[in-house]
Amino acid sequence: MGRESNVAGKGHTTIHFQAWAISNLAMTILVALMAIYIIARWIAERKKETARFNYFVRNSFLRILSLVVLVQSVALFFLFENMSLPMGYYDRFTPFHICLFAAQIILVFIMRGRRKADKDEN
Repeated sequence: MGRESNVAGKGHTTIHFQAWAISNLAMTILVALMAIYIIARWIAERKKETARFNYFVRNSFLRILSLVVLVQSVALFFLFENMSLPMGYYDRFTPFHICLFAAQIILVFIMRGRRKADKDEN
């Protein structure tokens, strides 16, 4: 499976396996793609002269939050995934990546809903 390391303490030995998780890499890439999608839509909408200033101010917080989630996801992957180890499907940091991935999906759907609501107002 992975590299073995023996940890001895108080008369017993524990063996645990170490590996980096492909699922964490996939979720980090998907979070990055969603952040790029959010920023690209913002730039495209900003070029339109008919857009209201209030729309940009209101959704700027969500865009910044999307970038914060992206930075956290990338930092979590590069700080804690040792790519020199064998590959596995999940590890102890997978739940954190799942939370960041879910947060990014929620941000995308919130912004999508706000965009539809703004179109209905016009």
